[in-house]
Amino acid sequence: MTRGLPILLAVTVVAYAGLWTAGFVWDDIPLVVNNHALRDATLGAVFTSDLWASSGAGDVASGYYRPLVLVSFAVDRWFVDLNPLGYHLHSLGWHLLAMVGLHRLCLPLVDRSTALFAVALFGLHPVQSEVVAWVSARNDLMAAALGFFALSMVWVDDRPGPARGVAAAFLTVCAGLSKETALLLPLLLGAADGCRGRTEGMAARQMPL
Repeated sequence: MTRGLPILLAVTVVAYAGLWTAGFVWDDIPLVVNNHALRDATLGAVFTSDLWASSGAGDVASGYYRPLVLVSFAVDRWFVDLNPLGYHLHSLGWHLLAMVGLHRLCLPLVDRSTALFAVALFGLHPVQSEVVAWVSARNDLMAAALGFFALSMVWVDDRPGPARGVAAAFLTVCAGLSKETALLLPLLLGAADGCRGRTEGMAARQMPL
C-alpha cells in the first residue's frame, strides 16, 4: 500500500461526510426498514428466495437473487437496529474496500502515481455518489470490492497457485451473490489479457472465475 492511498481513503470519507445525517430513501423503506426477513432474522429465507420476497412491498417477484446484500442488511439490523448512520457507514466501508481492491489490481499494470490517480477517479467521481449514499445500492459496492480482489488474485501470475485460485473462486462466488454483474469478471480478465497480448496461462487464470 502506497503512502498516498490512506490519505486518499481519508479524503473520500470526508467527501461523504453528508452521510452522517442521511436517512433511508426510496427502496430502502421496503428492502431495509420493512423487510420481514431482516426483522425476524430468518436468514434461511434470504438464501432461498427473491431479493424482494420478504420486503414490505407486498408480493413482488423481481427476479433478482442477491442474498449477500440482504445478509449485510441483517448484520446492520443486529448491531444498529434502524439507525441509518450505521447502514451508511457500512456502505462507505465497502466503497473504501473497493478502492483498496482496485489499487491492488492496478499496481502490476502502471506506476504508483497512475494507480493512485485511477483509484481517486473511481473513489471520488460523482457518479459513485448514488451507490454509496443509497443503502439499497450496496450490492454494487460489494460486487465491485469482491470482484476487484478476485481479479487481483489471478492477475499477476501467469499461472496462479492453488491458494490464489481458491481465493479468487470464493471471492467471485461472493461477488455474484451480491450482484449478478460479477458474471462479467471472466470477460474483464480476458479483455485485459487481450489488450496486453498476454495469452500464456490464460486458461489457468480464467478457471477460478
